[in-house]
Amino acid sequence: MGIKFSAVIFVITFVLLVSGCCCCYNYVPSGPAPTWDFNDNVDVNVGGNSLVGAWGDMGAMGNIVDAGGNFVGDAYGVEAYRFNADGTYQYRIVGSGLAISGLGEIKGQYRIVGDRLELYNNKDSWYPAPGESQPGYKNKVSGDLSYDFRLDDDGNTLVLIDEYGVETYFDRIAAD
Repeated sequence: MGIKFSAVIFVITFVLLVSGCCCCYNYVPSGPAPTWDFNDNVDVNVGGNSLVGAWGDMGAMGNIVDAGGNFVGDAYGVEAYRFNADGTYQYRIVGSGLAISGLGEIKGQYRIVGDRLELYNNKDSWYPAPGESQPGYKNKVSGDLSYDFRLDDDGNTLVLIDEYGVETYFDRIAAD
């Protein structure tokens, strides 16, 4: 794929990710929608800034080369979080590469405990891209997650810090 075409596909994928559309994936689970127990009293403010809203990060994950070291394509990834005022959240990641392509999603609840962001009552879903060999699934119960975090740039950058000290930056896309 040419660089311009890859960039256009990447931007379209990012818009679909943030908007919540996953109509471009071939796996559509059936059955009743999941129900959630919500917290109505969640402290979502950090240093006078609210965590509520949409946060995103996108970029090339790397170049794909053949055995001779010749460039054959790009691998892309887009990540986004949406934190709601009622204590629920949604995380989505879209990846496109030779190994695997599709949309992963986690929905659950969150709470702020000191400088920790705790994500719990999580359910994972996987929507593979057309032609992908990995089967799709929806609402698989998964474990709790926890990150150190901070809000930088006057509340416009969310920084998540994993257990190894690796920082991942998400820009505020929308405030609710």
